Amino acid sequence: MPSLLRAPALVKGDTIAFVAPASGLAAFVPHRLTKACTELERHGFRVEVYPSVTLRAQDSTQSHGDTDDAADRAVCAAHSSAGAETRAYELMQAFRDPAVKAIVCTIGGFTSHEILEYLDFDVIAAHPKIFCGFSDIATLHLALYAKSQICSFYGPAAIVQFGEFPEPLPYTMASFLNAVQSTDPLGQVTPSTEWTDDKTANWFTRADITYQDIMKPNKGYTWLRSGSAQGPIIGGCLPTLLLVRGTEYMPDLQDAILLIETPEGAQFDEGISLSDVNVALGWLRRMARSRRFAV
Repeated sequence: MPSLLRAPALVKGDTIAFVAPASGLAAFVPHRLTKACTELERHGFRVEVYPSVTLRAQDSTQSHGDTDDAADRAVCAAHSSAGAETRAYELMQAFRDPAVKAIVCTIGGFTSHEILEYLDFDVIAAHPKIFCGFSDIATLHLALYAKSQICSFYGPAAIVQFGEFPEPLPYTMASFLNAVQSTDPLGQVTPSTEWTDDKTANWFTRADITYQDIMKPNKGYTWLRSGSAQGPIIGGCLPTLLLVRGTEYMPDLQDAILLIETPEGAQFDEGISLSDVNVALGWLRRMARSRRFAV
């Protein structure tokens, strides 16, 4: 396993860049983008929003057919925040800018892979930054590890977690700050006391501003087998791992601890099936040179 490059810890007064390497959804829910900026500024940071984050690609709706639903139109138009070269350029600008100390993606999506060929991984390695996001952003986490040997942070996105009302979940914010404001090992990760999968509130009608998510008690970790493992944590969104496997952007999983996130399934409020998860894990196991990795 390569020796990873680590960015300096974040301190109050540092600048956090918001970028949109995939979906442009943030432009269609500006109240959540503003909320995310406000929350991080409240914790003492500066926030710089890069241009594509607020760019509405309205003309892209024409290729998706007519619809009377504002949410459908927004999702179609937000498939990508901008062209691949533009998205890559802005991400590279964030890495090059000495004032930017952390880069937080606004949301995931489906098109992070489109920018890979336009990234200069040598430049990124020369300017290691805190890089944070999840879901489709896993493509970039994997590439940063494989090509630049950067230690990145699989964590909150701007409009998803930091843009929550009336405020981000305290556990989420505390965990993020604990990770990025220190270079020491995190140590034992205590599970949250509650969680939610409530997707009732419609962001496009701004119903999320007043809606209170229904929280559920968290019973703690469920261990499927006994034992222990040690190694670098590599992983991300499971379908993304399968798409990146076999390319130059996929790290070797040998002797790694595999981190898995599962996305929504065919229904927005349901995850992918366990049978699909099992198949995907089987392919990943066969990809590892010696089939030695822990899940």
